[in-house]
Amino acid sequence: MASTSPLGDENRMLNSEINRLEDLLAATRAERDEIGSKYMAVSDRVSWFSENLIFSIRRRRISIDFAKLSMFFGYFKILILSGKKQGSKKLY
Repeated sequence: MASTSPLGDENRMLNSEINRLEDLLAATRAERDEIGSKYMAVSDRVSWFSENLIFSIRRRRISIDFAKLSMFFGYFKILILSGKKQGSKKLY
């Protein structure tokens, strides 16, 4: 039965290769899962930072708009008060 020995050797070699490829596939899946988990964590963090940045920019714009508005009304108030002072003077 020397003729079955080369087939048995080839069969063992192929089974060994299949086991090696299965191990490699399992390791690749584990790496994929780990990378997916890291991607989700980074994605969540980027979303959080971008939402906070947008909120901060909007808040800053609002505070700048209020500052401009109060400056405008302050200037307007000065004009009104100075107009009343000028208007209160009798020019005749």
